[in-house]
Amino acid sequence: VVQKVQVAVIITDATGRIEWINDNFTRMTGYEAHEAIGQTPGLLLQGVDTEQDTVRRIRESLSRGEAFSEEMLNYRKDGSPFWMSMNVSPIRDENGKLVQWISINEDITERRREQASIERAKTAAESANKAKDEFLANMSHEIRTPLTAILGYAEILDAESGIPGPMRRDALQSIRKNGQHLVNIINEILDLSKIEAGRLEVEKVRFSPRDLLTEIVTVMRGQALTKRLPLELDFVGNMPQTIETDPLRLRQILMNLISNAIKF
Repeated sequence: VVQKVQVAVIITDATGRIEWINDNFTRMTGYEAHEAIGQTPGLLLQGVDTEQDTVRRIRESLSRGEAFSEEMLNYRKDGSPFWMSMNVSPIRDENGKLVQWISINEDITERRREQASIERAKTAAESANKAKDEFLANMSHEIRTPLTAILGYAEILDAESGIPGPMRRDALQSIRKNGQHLVNIINEILDLSKIEAGRLEVEKVRFSPRDLLTEIVTVMRGQALTKRLPLELDFVGNMPQTIETDPLRLRQILMNLISNAIKF
């Protein structure tokens, strides 16, 4: 059976010296039976990059007479490296005395290569996400600075303007509202990074739905006018003075609905 199985089999004596190998061991390593018998697997297969921690664990398990499983970097007869998994079990006589070891081994080089590729892709994705988060944070700061100035000057002009004319006041109000809308958009972009990081918090705030709806229609009216569509706000029935929810999320929902209605 051990000659025919599709894995490499090593049988050693109690001290760990090879007594027998199957043909698959020769195909895996390049060593013929006459080259392997009498050697220890470690001396035969281990090389410069074999992990010494793994070697130490193997020696400790052998000294205790315990079965063990390990994966380690070994070297073929031609010097080429390959990864091997080993499942080693002790063989004892009827009195419980350790007489031999049997090791079942597989070449897992391809699997380890795929794992390494996945790890590299994961690291690259994490780096890209980190770079994206840093970019969003930096851009939000860069955009907020001029927006703050625009909103500030709009406040000053709105408060100090003595020039009559509803169009001027409407224009100033539009500057303020659209500037605030841009600030909200920035906050939404930052929320996206928070969602991906699992740190998004939904607020619970009491505010006036009438004021929110009036602000949204004022902001979206310009988009509607570009398509020659009227956009009016009409309150029908009883409107509560205040509601309690997240105004930013509600604004996002309503603006998306209106924007899609204008587009389509």
